[in-house]
Amino acid sequence: MRQLVELIAQQPDALAKLEWRELEKALREAFEGIGFDTKLTRPGKDGGFNLELTGTKHGYKQTFLVELKRWTEQKPGLGHIRKFVEVTASRQATAGLLLSTSGFTKPIYGGITEFTTPMHLGERDKVVSLCKTYYRLRSALWVEDARCRKA
Repeated sequence: MRQLVELIAQQPDALAKLEWRELEKALREAFEGIGFDTKLTRPGKDGGFNLELTGTKHGYKQTFLVELKRWTEQKPGLGHIRKFVEVTASRQATAGLLLSTSGFTKPIYGGITEFTTPMHLGERDKVVSLCKTYYRLRSALWVEDARCRKA
């Protein structure tokens, strides 16, 4: 999985070639490398989330749920976040992180303000950023963003 995380960090277009379960496992590796304890849910009936992250901040245990949508054409909408909010609240998690490689529908951003459970959204760039953070922490090297290169 380390190689997959590093591949995503160095070549973000590789995301499109990964199977959904490979990406879940790669993100588990990334979150562990960043410092979280992680649990990967079983494939299929996962209870509405893919990863459970735990960590300690100021002496208090925090739990975060991560739901990953690795889609190419469809985008998660308000219904997806409502379901995820219910799961996050029922498990009494500190917050939820909904990641989507295809982005989100526009109504999801307006609807996110109606929830009291802390929710965070991340698109493809967030997934890549997590992998880059993992890579930097492991290698002490910076992964140059192609958009920042000078011609």
